[in-house]
Amino acid sequence: LIGATLLTFALSLGGWWAVGIYASQIPWVRFAYYIFGDLFSIMSVTVFWTYANDRFGPQAAKRSFGLIAAAGPLGAIAGSLLTAQLVLVTGALPLLIAAALVFTATIGAFFLAERSKFEKPAAAPAPAPAAEAPSDGKKASMADTVKTIWKSPLLLSVSALVFLERLVPDFGNYIFNVAAKAAFPVKEELIAFGAQYGLWQNVFSLGLSLLLTSWFLRRMGVGKALVGTPLSLAAGLLLFAVSPVLAVAVAFNAVEGLQRYTIFKSAKEATYTVADKAVLYRAKPFIEMFLYRLARGVAGLLLLLLTHQAFLHFGVTGVALAGVPFALLWAWAALKVGREFKKTE
Repeated sequence: LIGATLLTFALSLGGWWAVGIYASQIPWVRFAYYIFGDLFSIMSVTVFWTYANDRFGPQAAKRSFGLIAAAGPLGAIAGSLLTAQLVLVTGALPLLIAAALVFTATIGAFFLAERSKFEKPAAAPAPAPAAEAPSDGKKASMADTVKTIWKSPLLLSVSALVFLERLVPDFGNYIFNVAAKAAFPVKEELIAFGAQYGLWQNVFSLGLSLLLTSWFLRRMGVGKALVGTPLSLAAGLLLFAVSPVLAVAVAFNAVEGLQRYTIFKSAKEATYTVADKAVLYRAKPFIEMFLYRLARGVAGLLLLLLTHQAFLHFGVTGVALAGVPFALLWAWAALKVGREFKKTE
């Protein structure tokens, strides 16, 4: 499953290069490529973490997931630097071939991992029957997956956590973008600001993942690692409502982003390590892809309702205040996940 998925994506990147030679100027082709890019980004990451959840037990996850997650910002930094240099030499379209070659290397990494002798330790019997996969031999449908999640307190809590994890930061991102555009009305200046911000966020995320994340998970536990991100975002939204300036928007987005992609991400992934393998490979894609994207759609509708002149027509201050109760609900879901994970662990 994993090897075939990785191979499909590597071949798809090469296929888009071939399509781009002849059809890159066609509007619907551009739109289709945009959708592919979105699917590629979320599916490749979900496949990776599902495999990590399969191979690592809870204690090993606390020790190692912080270091493994550090590969994310490291790859983002390396990818940005390589892209900036290669595009000057090759142009944009051949970068798809370079991407296909790099992604093909992940297939080799996967098979090396499969040949390793590291094995996930046997877990204690799960207290909830929902942690077991259907035993009738039939292929599980989406309805079966939803029932499995609904019957499992842990998976249901994780579903709420993931939904709110994607919904609430979109409020912060909207505020950040509006404040940045107001401060940098010239397009080139705005792009330069965004690039610098992204670079430094990845640098600090790398440092936090390498130095603190594993220690924090072992010392403080999964629940506390999860709750810090929504609470800091709630505080940042309140502060922005009092002082709606770019510096505050940058500060709360940076703090929230640093935690969400390091400590929070590693803690969330650790919760899946106690799931039965058959349940993991069905439930996680539903939670991390379907619910994650559904949350973005809901966030878009809420922001439309809050800001459009035909509806409530709030400014960024109103958006900030509206996001606070959702952030607190996200914190409650984080505490719930922490308690359920501890019981199952």
